[in-house]
This record gives sequence, structure tokens and C-alpha cells, in this order.
Amino acid sequence: MDKIIAICDTYAQLINVIQIRRELFSSQYFSVVITNNSRNGQEISERLREENFFNEVVFWETKGEIEYIKQNYIQKILSIIPIISGKISGRHTSFKEKLYDLFLFYSIGPSSLTLFSYLYNYNKNIRCSRFEEGVLSYGFLHNEEFLTKYPTLTVKAIGLARSIFLMRNISDVLDDFYCYFPKVYQGRLKPVSIPKISMNSDIKCLLERIFAVDKANLEYRQKYIYFAAMYDDEGVQELELIQKVASLVGNENLLIKTHPRDNSGRFEKAGLIIDNNSSIPWEIIQLNYDFSDHVFLTITSQSVLSISLIAETHPPIYFMFKLLDMSKSKNAATGIRALHHLFDSMNSEVNGFYLANTFDEICE
Repeated sequence: MDKIIAICDTYAQLINVIQIRRELFSSQYFSVVITNNSRNGQEISERLREENFFNEVVFWETKGEIEYIKQNYIQKILSIIPIISGKISGRHTSFKEKLYDLFLFYSIGPSSLTLFSYLYNYNKNIRCSRFEEGVLSYGFLHNEEFLTKYPTLTVKAIGLARSIFLMRNISDVLDDFYCYFPKVYQGRLKPVSIPKISMNSDIKCLLERIFAVDKANLEYRQKYIYFAAMYDDEGVQELELIQKVASLVGNENLLIKTHPRDNSGRFEKAGLIIDNNSSIPWEIIQLNYDFSDHVFLTITSQSVLSISLIAETHPPIYFMFKLLDMSKSKNAATGIRALHHLFDSMNSEVNGFYLANTFDEICE
């Protein structure tokens, strides 16, 4: 029986790995590695370990431990040696089991490459597969060969060095792509379907415990929830859009979910209501709160898709990019193309998702 290990850099990835474990590999030996790229990773790891859902839960401080962007070429060369050799460091990192048959990951970067090198040292025949991090991660806007065979010049150098020393690379042993919508995936890997998460699933209770969710403190009285982006610096008048929505639905009926990197305070200064529940990832909140009477709004935010697409039910979601001049924003253009492709590919599978043509549509 195969032994499986997965690495998660984000909590969206962890939710997917939990679902993969539950639905596809429930009887196999399955370990998960959680990095400190997400806040409170050590606490989440400890709570998840207590659940005995995985055979082994490892917390790995990759952020700060694995760095491959240095000031000069000598430092760069020295910094990639542990990645090539598979040297695992970190105060809290230790593996009980070292021999694995299958390595699951999403991100191709220092942490996944280091862990692959480490696992390869114990099993030269290890297989690798990727899993999705949301439907917009499927690679239909990119050349997947470039993504698969290393996304940066530095990481390409790591692959070249391993080849020189006759060691296999991740790209040499990639087989499958685990995803919720195999028909949408257009890459070269073999798509494997992940069953959608039932809103009655015990996974909700598991996530509630490991993220210490206090449902009594989860209160979303506003009917409309807007998921903000960060396009204002690119000439997109997002604040004006939100103020227009507030004037139509009532300021007291609109809640703003700010972008994690937005520290400008622009919405507060405009007198808008901000969601202050930032200690719990949105994916966990949506799985543990009934939003059936709500309406989600956004320009192109992927946050509204992460759970809404993989759960059996979700509130109506309106993408509002047609109501703005988006021509100056390259980032927005990428997101818009991805959404158009998504809707064209999924057809009937995207019920409840709308491209708003007028402000009146969202108020109906």
C-alpha cells in the first residue's frame, strides 16, 4: 500500500489535501507538511496532529529557513545547495516516516523542491502529483510546460544541477493533477477528480476545531459582502464602485472584505463597514457559516471562488468588472481572461455565478 505525503503552503491547499485524504486515500498512510508561509501554522499543525486525521503532521519553518534570493551570485549558489541535496532544517521539523511512494504538492518552489530532494534520497522511484489551489490555478493562461519545468531561473538552475548529478527532478516524475473540475483542466498531466465538499461533511467540524472557530462570534448581518482587490494603483476606481453599491443597497447592508495586503485604510476612511474577522481564513468561515441569504460581490477576486466552487451550495456571486474601465490594469486583464475561460469551460457547472452588466442586477 502506497505511503503518501503532501505539503501545504496555504490553508486553501490544506483544505484540498484534507478532502483528498478523506475521499481518495482514507486507508493509506498519509502525512502532511504545513509550512509557516501561512499565519499560525505551528498552532494549526498542533491541533491537526491531535485529531489523528493524518498519520503524521509536520510543521516546517520554510519561511526564513529556505531562501534562494540573495544579494550576490555566491550567496545564491550556496543557498540552493540544501534544496538540491534535500537538507531539511527547522527547529520543529522531524519525520517519523521517511520512505514515501507519492508526493503531493501545488506550488513549485524552494519548499516543495527541497522536500522532493529529501524524499528522493530515501526512494529513487517516488512519484509526484500536483493538486489544485482553486480553479484559476489550472494553468489555462500559461504554458504549463514552463510551469511544470520550473517557474524561475533560480529554480531552473536547481533542476539543471540535479540533472548534472544524475538525480531526477519533480518534472521527471509528475503524473496526475488532482482537481474538482477535470473537464476544465487542459494541461498535460492526468486529471483526477476530487469529490466536492458536502456542506454536511465532517470536514467542516474538523476545520472548525483546528482553526478554533467560535461560531457564536461569527456574525454577518450585512446581506452584501464585497471582496476587494488592489487595482486602484492601476487606474481602476474600485472605491468609487463600492460607494456606488453602498448608495444602492444601503451602507448598513454592505460589508467589505479587504485584500490581505491592503493596509491603506481607504474603505474605513470612506465610512464603509469592514470585516474585522481576519484571524480565521475566509475559506474556513464560509464552510462554517450559512451565507445562503447573502450576495457576494467582487471585481475579479479569487476568494469568492475558492470554496464556492468546491462546495455543494453557495450564495449568488456577481463579478463586476464590466462596470469599470479595466483597460489600464494588466493584473485585472489576466483575471478577466481567466474568468471568461472558466465560465466558457464549465457551462452548467457555474450556476449562481454572474457577470454583472448593470448595478441594478445585483439589487434584484
